[in-house]
Amino acid sequence: MEETEGSLRIRLVDLPRALTDRPYAAPVEVTLAVRDRYAPWNTGTWHLSADGDGSACERVPRPADLTLDAAHLGSVHLGGRSLSALVDAGLVQEHTPGAAARLDTALYVPRTAFCGQVF
Repeated sequence: MEETEGSLRIRLVDLPRALTDRPYAAPVEVTLAVRDRYAPWNTGTWHLSADGDGSACERVPRPADLTLDAAHLGSVHLGGRSLSALVDAGLVQEHTPGAAARLDTALYVPRTAFCGQVF
């Protein structure tokens, strides 16, 4: 994915904490099969549930709704990118129809993060 000047990149080092320490715009229940070659402790299948009362993310032995690389999860984590667009581009596999759109809705933020510093 090409980045433009002023864009912000993040790396999810502690996946369950990153997913539970952020707010969600809508309730969501989704299971993610995550690949992470740089932080292998993030690799696995994770169930995320979030609503207005909080969120939980735990490793589970069940089929995934979405399969993705940790880099792609990082790119949508701050709400500025679309997971559905990554599915359309073939970078994320959607096993349960509508799962990407539901997670996109939950990840929505009215003001996306901005970094005016060029690295």
